[in-house]
Amino acid sequence: MTLAPLSSGLLERDDQSAALLHAWRAARAGHGSAWLLCAEAGGGKTRLATEFAHASGGRALWGAAEPVAPPEPYLAILRAIPGFRPAATRAGSVAGAVAALDDAAGAAPTILVLDDLHFADEGAVAVVVRLCAECASRKWLILATFRPANGAPGLLAPLIEVAAQGLARRLDLPPLSRAAVGSLVAAVRGGDVPPADMDQVYTDSGGNPWLAETLARGEGAGALVRDRLAVRLGQLERSTSGAGPVLEALAPATRPLPHEVVALVCGGDSRELRRILTALRDAGVLHEQEDGWGFRHELLRRSLLDSMIAATRRDAHRALAEALLPPAGGERAGAAVHGYQGSAAELSMHFAAAGDARAAAWALQAAGEARAVDARTEAMAQIERALGFDLAPDVRRETLEIAAAETYRLGRFADSQRLAEEAIAVPGSVPETLARLHWNAARAAHTLGDVAADDAHLAAAERAIAGRPVGYEGVHVAVARVARAAYHVQPERLKVAADRALRLARECADPRTVASEVEVGMFLVMSALDRGDPSASGMLDDLLVSAAHHELHPGYAVTALANAYCEAVITLFHEDAAILYERAMEGMRRLELGWVDTVESYHVLELVQRGHRDDAEARRAALPAPAAGTIASAVLTCAGVLREVRSGSPEKARAMMAAAAAATRYQQAALLDLARLELALMERAPRLGELAQGIYGAANRHRYARVAGAAAVALARSGRGAAPVPGWLASDSPVRVFWDWAAGLMTGSAAALGDVALRLTEMHCPYEAALALGDAGDLTGAYRALRALDATT
Repeated sequence: MTLAPLSSGLLERDDQSAALLHAWRAARAGHGSAWLLCAEAGGGKTRLATEFAHASGGRALWGAAEPVAPPEPYLAILRAIPGFRPAATRAGSVAGAVAALDDAAGAAPTILVLDDLHFADEGAVAVVVRLCAECASRKWLILATFRPANGAPGLLAPLIEVAAQGLARRLDLPPLSRAAVGSLVAAVRGGDVPPADMDQVYTDSGGNPWLAETLARGEGAGALVRDRLAVRLGQLERSTSGAGPVLEALAPATRPLPHEVVALVCGGDSRELRRILTALRDAGVLHEQEDGWGFRHELLRRSLLDSMIAATRRDAHRALAEALLPPAGGERAGAAVHGYQGSAAELSMHFAAAGDARAAAWALQAAGEARAVDARTEAMAQIERALGFDLAPDVRRETLEIAAAETYRLGRFADSQRLAEEAIAVPGSVPETLARLHWNAARAAHTLGDVAADDAHLAAAERAIAGRPVGYEGVHVAVARVARAAYHVQPERLKVAADRALRLARECADPRTVASEVEVGMFLVMSALDRGDPSASGMLDDLLVSAAHHELHPGYAVTALANAYCEAVITLFHEDAAILYERAMEGMRRLELGWVDTVESYHVLELVQRGHRDDAEARRAALPAPAAGTIASAVLTCAGVLREVRSGSPEKARAMMAAAAAATRYQQAALLDLARLELALMERAPRLGELAQGIYGAANRHRYARVAGAAAVALARSGRGAAPVPGWLASDSPVRVFWDWAAGLMTGSAAALGDVALRLTEMHCPYEAALALGDAGDLTGAYRALRALDATT
């Protein structure tokens, strides 16, 4: 039985077509839009996009992702947008895609179709998200098709989010009705269809257009075998002798193959091969286009591949990979004879599916290409593939080191530590390499909060290079010691470690140590801010000038800005904080760094401290819930408790404190202590003095100015006396106002307390200023100030 050609009409898609045509008219007038066409496999996404593009009469740029695993970075974008080339960073690639589409479209209305994005990579999805945000002011109509239930976990989430934000419209294509399936079956079979046959097709297809059409063809091409989609090779073989081996040879191909490549994998060109291909085309199994032979639908290809026995499938993958090999040894081999060869990602996938060791080399090449364009997830998947094969010790060690770095970038810290430790275990490392591997393991352990493992790996790194000439690895380990002293708020150790790291950096001839000096400077700035030292602002400016002078990657400056902002929020440097926040956020968004949510949590705390509680709550609600035990969780808990206390809701504040995870780092503990103090002060807790004494001791020991100052005031309120101003606090520190407040409480000096209130107002701490006014005896002013804040009196 010869199958009829696919019908071109769209059934029950009038509303969707009308919506797209209306959007196209708006785009031509300069009001572009983006549309997400969503359906299951075979649901008609690509056909709707094709029919619409044809009916519109407009210029259409088209690019599709392919089922290559892991995906080739930016493949759909490369195919769709002329002139686009991925950059070294994702931010650069996204900006480049927008610019390339601007150039390609010019002033003309343009339709951009990006098909099968469930097969795409994260970078391509990031480009689509940006295009959705940009198209409203351009003559662009963006159509993105994907299967919502498919794709790597989290891959399609940004697309769903842009639809939720109103930056794109989502069109979900529903299954066909019974009547539409009946019309389709009648069109395929060329006449009336018995009701029982039509009911069977409708029931078996579930209204899926492609499956209904395939089933309507009867016994020629498809039937309900193995999930209703497997091709009945036996039936095809009886009607077209030799069809089975040809289809099995083509089943691994994720894109159309030129006739010459088909001949390579099918044993050579011949009249018999051409007869089989023609028959399969007429039967609706294959299609022949300018770019070669391919299956009529990905589901058909996939079902065939899944139905093959493992040995046959491996042989087919190997044969295709060998046909796609590029020229080697000066001779043109395989498909390269015809100017058609596979990418490293394709060859890696096919050789791996064949269980062929050649997969490792191609996977490493594909990983390098992915890393070069900042496609970290795809790079790591290729690296993991390569590690599954035997590698020479030096290659395995180097690959594991790269894997440790990539998993750390991806937030897989336990994997990062494990991979670094596996690399350490590979024999034959030179001392510098061993030190570098221990540093990687230490970094991951530190991030995981494993202090013992962190310290052990740093000590091992130091032992590995003891007595060696000063090199970059030694400087790197020394800077890590500076970082630990800063994170654990150990100022004496910080000074010693910083002096040593800077001395080593200046002794080392490696130009990379300039960046190490900037990192040390950043930790010194953070420590100065902890102590409430206003000179930190000038130190930061010098640091940024140095980074710019040495033309360091802008990420160094943005990191310094973000860290300084977070410390400034805690120590109430509000004037500096406002500037730092804007600069840090602009840099993080431009470079697409992944700390925006953490920095935003500090911004919520800043807004609460400045009295902008409603704005703070709105921003907090827009943030994803942080993981328990993280610094962002502690920051938001502190902000929430302060907000509820100042609103007169101690019960809510107490519930927040009870739900807070135990703090594992000092800054987390300090922030939660700050929240406890404010709650205890409002409730006039009977053990306020004891609580304040303990918190003051810890904050004073760690030189944490803001927390120590708040505890000093609480000590005075509890009647335990005024704590002396600590010697480590800078003489011109604004935070000295807390100790002056405590002293004023003890002496009862209205003039001193009034001055404290004025200084707190100048520091943009309106709630504390109102309390100080009350302490000074100005109850009218205090109540007025509290009412202005919508705070409890």
